[in-house]
Formats: sequence, structure tokens, C-alpha cells
Amino acid sequence: AHHPSFLPRDPKMASLVGRTDLKVLVIGSGGREHALCWKIKQSTMLDKLYCLPGNAGIADVAENVGGIAVTDVPKIVEWCKSNQIDFVVVGPEDPL
Repeated sequence: AHHPSFLPRDPKMASLVGRTDLKVLVIGSGGREHALCWKIKQSTMLDKLYCLPGNAGIADVAENVGGIAVTDVPKIVEWCKSNQIDFVVVGPEDPL
């Protein structure tokens, strides 16, 4: 099937298109992450938005997740699995 260029071609990503129950985690706590959360929150596809660790400003648009370092990938993966996260957006460079 032909997909317009703006749709993902990877089957795992394509399976997210059209959903309205996505749980998304944004990693970081700065202005970049606040902007990402603010925009993601506007999506009709979103059910729940989390930010790890987040900050007071981000708490207006997402639920902050504390107790896990942004560089602790195994704990982040564990948290994502236990909270059934569909998509993760990494803001800062360090975790990458």
C-alpha cells in the first residue's frame, strides 16, 4: 500500500497512526522538553503524557516521573514496560 510521505513506513510506527490511546514519555527537564510536552499534549492521539524527570512548568501539561535518572536506561525501559508506554521522546543528548 502506498503511504503519503508524512506517514511512517516502519510497520511498528505505522501501527500508531490513528490511535487515540497513546501513552507517551518525554525524557528531560528543560525548555526543549517543555516545548515537546506542550505540543504533544495537543495531539488527539494522546491518552497520557509523562515526563521524566520533568519540572514544575512541565507539570502543567504532563505527569512528572521522579526517582529515575535520565541516563539510567534499564530503569527507564522497566518503567516504560510497566506503564505500557507506546512512544518515547528523548530530549537531552546525554541519554542518547
